[in-house]
Amino acid sequence: GIIERILNILIAKIKSSSQPGEAEAQRVATALETYGQSYQKISQSLTNIIDDKAVDHLGLKLAMQNMMDGLLSQSAEFLRVSTMRRYDMGTSAHLLNVAILSMYLASKLGFSKEEVMELGTAALFHDIGKLYISRKIIRKPERLTEAEFDKIRSHALLGAELLMEYVPDMGILPVVVAFEHHLKYDQSGYPKVPFSQKPHPASLIVSVCDVYDALFQKRSYKADYAPDLIYNIMLKEKGTTFDPGLLERFYQIMGVWPIGSLVNLSDGRVALVKEENEDEILLPKVEVVYPLDKKETIDLKQRGGQLSIARYINPWKEGKEILDAAGISLGAEKNT
Repeated sequence: GIIERILNILIAKIKSSSQPGEAEAQRVATALETYGQSYQKISQSLTNIIDDKAVDHLGLKLAMQNMMDGLLSQSAEFLRVSTMRRYDMGTSAHLLNVAILSMYLASKLGFSKEEVMELGTAALFHDIGKLYISRKIIRKPERLTEAEFDKIRSHALLGAELLMEYVPDMGILPVVVAFEHHLKYDQSGYPKVPFSQKPHPASLIVSVCDVYDALFQKRSYKADYAPDLIYNIMLKEKGTTFDPGLLERFYQIMGVWPIGSLVNLSDGRVALVKEENEDEILLPKVEVVYPLDKKETIDLKQRGGQLSIARYINPWKEGKEILDAAGISLGAEKNT
């Protein structure tokens, strides 16, 4: 499966390093195992809600707890796994990525562990209405009814309605976020509401993380965008779609180039992003992986602008040849 392929990529990368990497390999393996277990539990929970079945709330809470604990103690490894999973177009992977990003951002903003957990759960189910439509309506062989067309046009409201039945176990926040995540900071989005009130802070956080992760995804109507293009796209929505202060803080924390990104440096070398610099979002810490005789770890901020990131490299396209040449195997081909 895709989890095993990612593990092969990361472990191969660690083994190719000139320095011992056993401890890092173990941390990555732990992060991947936690991610994989959470992915399975979350996928089942989504299916159960769509099918109006009971959800294993205790199991889901435990999965979220494990994810949060791992994220807070091994943030670099979890963010790297999240970066790689953006090449898996599955809806569950996207929802889990949004939850990871939302929890990480909330923790950096000073939310309590309980609040981080609640936000993560809400983020997981923010698009349950769209998922319901895709499984129950869009694939329906018969002609759609007018009521079904209305549901397609209002997936945020539908999601909130679906989640209302699970309020006793999951609380009201998932309902609020499902309803508001397309409302936008200036309330110019949807659903239209008959009152003027800013969306809940949790909805604003999930909105940023949702759009950010979705822009990475390749769809039938769009290519997968490079991180710097995504940054410029989101910046144009500052103050309209996104809370200005929140968007700025998001990029201070995440950087323009996500951890795990394969990039071309201005001197022609190829590197992997290792760590962000909050005060220099375009100049992270990187590890050069190619050419083989030019490997080193570099803090681009310390280079005073003399060395920078020239462009992003898709690891499943041109980047695959570079990684192969560097002795870093991608393993089996990814799903398309």
